[in-house]
Amino acid sequence: MNTFLRSIATAALAVPAAAQAMLFTVSQPQQTISGSAGTVLQNLAVNEVALVDFFPCPVTSAEKWGPLTCYQTMAGDTNGDGLFYEPAMFGKIDALMHVYLPGAIFTPRSVFWSPTIPMGTSVSGAPALRPGDTARLIGGGGIYGQVQRFLSAEQVQSALGMGASAPIVVDVDAITCDPAIGIFFSLDQDHFVNTTCGTTFVRDGDVLMIPPTAVVWTPDLRVLSLVPGCALVAYDEAQMDLFVQNANVADRNGVCVPLITDLEALDIDFLGRQIPLVVCSGAFWIPSLYFSGETTTGAALLTTENGGQIAQSACGPLATSCGGGATLGIQMGLLPDPKAIFANERRCSIAALLEPAQAVGGDYYDCLMLDKQRLCVAIGDVSGKGVPASLFMAISKTLTGVLTRRQNDLGLAVRELECELSRDNSEYLFVTAFIAVLDLTSG
Repeated sequence: MNTFLRSIATAALAVPAAAQAMLFTVSQPQQTISGSAGTVLQNLAVNEVALVDFFPCPVTSAEKWGPLTCYQTMAGDTNGDGLFYEPAMFGKIDALMHVYLPGAIFTPRSVFWSPTIPMGTSVSGAPALRPGDTARLIGGGGIYGQVQRFLSAEQVQSALGMGASAPIVVDVDAITCDPAIGIFFSLDQDHFVNTTCGTTFVRDGDVLMIPPTAVVWTPDLRVLSLVPGCALVAYDEAQMDLFVQNANVADRNGVCVPLITDLEALDIDFLGRQIPLVVCSGAFWIPSLYFSGETTTGAALLTTENGGQIAQSACGPLATSCGGGATLGIQMGLLPDPKAIFANERRCSIAALLEPAQAVGGDYYDCLMLDKQRLCVAIGDVSGKGVPASLFMAISKTLTGVLTRRQNDLGLAVRELECELSRDNSEYLFVTAFIAVLDLTSG
């Protein structure tokens, strides 16, 4: 799985112990672990927003939250050709952000995003939605596709001291905000900027900050205006690289990641600590930040907390540590591709075929590396057919992976699996399964 998180947004701003729900997009098409009851919802396209809810544990599956067709419908006929279906309507979602507003309903219309290419202007008029803008599409009264900006590209350039009236050259790669703490963002390319603290060379791995005192907010917490040149470097690329090194995280090939390269996803870790940042214009508090980059493949998610570490959800770590195997996306509710998992494996080859009796069913198979030398293979058949069997299959499959990784003794893992499946099983469903662990070194 070469996938990295293109963008993230916390769906809940206050959680008791760890991240419990997140919105995210991915860089490549993926599938949900649950199979989404065998429907087309199991397939996640690049421009679709998925929700992963880390409760209840240990079963975790991403689910489609904002389908591509949803955004196409909201946008309308942007290029005036009479068609709503525009696969390349705004390129890719480059940044995703949610601002908590008391009493507001949390829907695909409430989140902001930034595109990689500009949208057409037939519906909303110029300048529509462009790279560098962070905006959403609103509608009502029969009028749809109107662009409502949280932060415009002109405001970004003004904050960087590049001139609001200059040609738009900035492209926002990641962004997050809390009006009491500030706006934090990263750019897609390197730029020379001229802020209050002087001329600075900003890299695509830097995290920039617009202090809350430099912003005038609208009643619905969008940026009305800001002080020119107010942007600061909260963390430069060297600091972000150090956070990655300290996190000791493995990528999708099980290789330790040494650098961030390009920051792709950003959000505030509200459970983390704030640290002071003293610059020429004063002192500010910087929160801990969730982040992901181009090198943290397998949908790994890290945090700046404690100098850099793997982010934690209510169900466990959101990446695999170096030496513990590969990060495969399971932690974010994504189904690993066996071809990708074993692409560089010379000790074995994997092939499988599954043909359900109905559109959805309870048969399943799985293969996963427990560590560098142990391969786990599972084949199962849930009692019954249809949607109930499919849902029980998803739970069985997920628990098998979690528990075989947790327990070195396969017998104990299967016993714990049986206990978990028996809990709250009012329909008395059961699964007949073959589970084996193969030592690839000794055979």
